[in-house]
Amino acid sequence: MRHPVFLVVLLSLALCGCDLFKNDGKLDLQLTDAPYTDAQRVVVTIKSIRLQPRDGHHESFTLDPEVQVDLLQLRNGVVRQLLGDEALPSGDYESIRLTLDGGSGNNYVQTLSGGTYPLDVPDDELDLDADYAIDSHGTTGLTLDVDLRRSLRAPDRSGDPYRLVPSLRLINNDDAGTISGTIRNSLIGSGCVAAMYIYQGKVTPDDVGGSGAQPYSSADVVIDGSGSYGYVAAFLPAGTYTLALTCQADEDEPDLNDAIDFVAVTHVDARAGHTETQNF
Repeated sequence: MRHPVFLVVLLSLALCGCDLFKNDGKLDLQLTDAPYTDAQRVVVTIKSIRLQPRDGHHESFTLDPEVQVDLLQLRNGVVRQLLGDEALPSGDYESIRLTLDGGSGNNYVQTLSGGTYPLDVPDDELDLDADYAIDSHGTTGLTLDVDLRRSLRAPDRSGDPYRLVPSLRLINNDDAGTISGTIRNSLIGSGCVAAMYIYQGKVTPDDVGGSGAQPYSSADVVIDGSGSYGYVAAFLPAGTYTLALTCQADEDEPDLNDAIDFVAVTHVDARAGHTETQNF
């Protein structure tokens, strides 16, 4: 009979620790960005991705070709896919790392005036300690959000590079919702550099780097072809949020306690898989 032989083979595979049943999950990983108002382009070149399980050896993916992306194009819910349906051991993970190609010209900032500066990233890595899980059935979708408003540092002296001190968050797409809406023109005065700050819970809003509540994320305020203003705050875990509109987004330095005024504040609940409308 052949059945005993088959059982012996299975037992042998189990005893040897072979990888027959190892890759029992799949991962979609995409990249997005919170807005930044003081540059035209912020470009990085990603060459590999490393995922660290809570128990076991890390899993690495080399991107061929490397992915060069302008982070400022990934706003208002726009994403760039980095991994699609990649086989991965299921279970709990504790960190994710994007390794950049630090070669000349691969990472740079183009300012509003048109000047181009090198972008210095510590160890050429975007590294985040975060708990997440890869499902054993189907595909797990994750979004890595780079918060340039917190991360990017302008040069202290002429000729120095820009610095990226990474501020990242990781979101399971199944757990995330979106809040969007319009903004009446009367709130956008002359000289207004507008942004929508998003805070978790019902709080009194404060600037980035201030002593009070810190934004969880932020969203661009954009004008459409009809002259109407609006915003989209995407990839928000379900919960209650405080939304605060400022016209001083260009004055908010991440390392300083700035006196930022908010011209409108409200509260709204985000639901996973839904888009909530909140107009101002």
